[in-house]
Amino acid sequence: MKTIGSLHPLKQPMMYFRIKNKATRTFVTVCGDSANPRWSKLSVCSYNGKTTQVWFYCNGLIKSKANYACIDIIGGQGKPGTKVNLWTEHGRNHQKWRINSNGTITSFLDLNLRLDVKGGDFNDKDNVILNMAEEEQQTQFWDIEMLR
Repeated sequence: MKTIGSLHPLKQPMMYFRIKNKATRTFVTVCGDSANPRWSKLSVCSYNGKTTQVWFYCNGLIKSKANYACIDIIGGQGKPGTKVNLWTEHGRNHQKWRINSNGTITSFLDLNLRLDVKGGDFNDKDNVILNMAEEEQQTQFWDIEMLR
């Protein structure tokens, strides 16, 4: 439960969700050691029913239910092709995201940078990355599946 308000705080239940890629029908997933964000990576994979695919949104941060780490732009560099991973919360802009009504998730660093799936034929093809906004790039669109 989170509290909102200052004079008479209200208890609000945490709203959990899954992030599903519209093109690949796969979910943003914490892979590797979910207990330690430094030893994990962020990729997309098929539904697995675990907390490694469950997220919540708090003050611009998208946080993992598995370890409470935040989706973070590696190195804080807002450039196309930069990998996105998990990191402990520090609240800087390279950890903040906008979940938009058009199905995109954009970075506070630059609203033209969207979450995307790397793709291609390499072993890291399922990694989550930043990319420039392209309406025809279907891997840049996501469904937010709310959980009860």
